Amino acid sequence: MSIMYKVQRLGPQNVLHKYEPFLTDPAVCITLYVLALSLGLTASCVVYMYGYSKFATFLERERDRHSIRIRAAGPFTTLWAYFPHCSAMCLLIALAVVNAPLLYDFTLIYKVVNNLMMQTQLCCRRY
Repeated sequence: MSIMYKVQRLGPQNVLHKYEPFLTDPAVCITLYVLALSLGLTASCVVYMYGYSKFATFLERERDRHSIRIRAAGPFTTLWAYFPHCSAMCLLIALAVVNAPLLYDFTLIYKVVNNLMMQTQLCCRRY
């Protein structure tokens, strides 16, 4: 990320031999990167919600096995079971939308520079 930001700050026409215009300017680049980081951090909340819903289902099943009671299964409990799946899909789509312009700009730099550090940056982005 720092390589792309520095290239954009200095001007790609001054640094790169074959100049192709970038998709983002430096402010948008940093904003997209911070947004991708925050989306990556919220991904753990989705995993937690999925695990918690599985655990709550397990507890309810065990409670039903060991006690006799009237079960009132309303739509509230069944609809919340789908929430982690839907939120995970929305998060995946949001990450793809945020990372697409950044990956395009990384690819433009890699085509010109063609060294191992840029290839590593492209393939192994950390969040």
